[in-house]
Amino acid sequence: MPERARRGARIAQRLVVVTGKGGVGKSTIAAALAQRSAQLGVRTLLVVPAERDERHPLFGTTTRYAPTEVAANLSISRVDGHSALKEYVHRTVWPPRIYDWFLDSRALAHFTEAAPGFEELMCLGKLYDLATSPTFGRVVFDAPSTGHALLMLGVPRVTTSAVRAGALHRNAQKIQSMLEDEARTTVVTVALAEEMSVRETLELRERLHTEVGLALGPVIVNRVRTQLFSADEIEALGRIGAPSPTLCAMVDAAQARYALAAVQATHVETLQAGCDDVALHAVSEVVRDRFDGARLVGAVGDALAPIIAAAS
Repeated sequence: MPERARRGARIAQRLVVVTGKGGVGKSTIAAALAQRSAQLGVRTLLVVPAERDERHPLFGTTTRYAPTEVAANLSISRVDGHSALKEYVHRTVWPPRIYDWFLDSRALAHFTEAAPGFEELMCLGKLYDLATSPTFGRVVFDAPSTGHALLMLGVPRVTTSAVRAGALHRNAQKIQSMLEDEARTTVVTVALAEEMSVRETLELRERLHTEVGLALGPVIVNRVRTQLFSADEIEALGRIGAPSPTLCAMVDAAQARYALAAVQATHVETLQAGCDDVALHAVSEVVRDRFDGARLVGAVGDALAPIIAAAS
């Protein structure tokens, strides 16, 4: 299918949910999408879950519940269910702080820990407020990895089925409607060009669609090795003698690089065949002599520039 016919060739939605198996570089992709969006002039908020470290590993900024500006048009927020619940009570109950003693109590903490999905629903409620607020033109959610993402994103649907009326039902329904609306929300899945990652990504996308009902967007394949040699060139290199250990090592490195890139290309084809209705974008591996979060985000952002658009 030509790429122009696939969904997700350009990301223009206000809410961008980024998820994938742990270790695939999901947080780097989320940060790069948020930064590139900000560079387009869109006021963008990158949201990370509370279980992450307070200091963002790429921007080097301490993340808080209140959005913190880290660059022009770009802010970061660290969302947790307790803070979201407290903010909701302050907004809806008068006087606003009358129940703080209970909200900060151990009894409530034990209740929220024991209530399945409560923490996740509060976080999604805050995400809904941010994505529908005029303060930001786009919200990029660095969502949890596969298993927890399925649990979290499925909570609104479960809640509307279990609770048939009242404020909890209405709020969960609003959140679910936003997540299912392809014009407002897109779910970006991140994978590696490896057999296990491809299999888990296809399974994740199938479950997000069938079990959660989400609007699925593009697939981003991270850390792809660019093929530098043709098959004929590799064959010619194999016929070279080994006049020196250095030349021999160089030939071995070229052959290994060719083989790895060829295997990755096969996995990318498998992934595209499994989700042929959406666009697939490859991000080349970024090699640095030392870790530099800002440069890494910038380089990945440059690779993703063709797919991120101003918010619709």
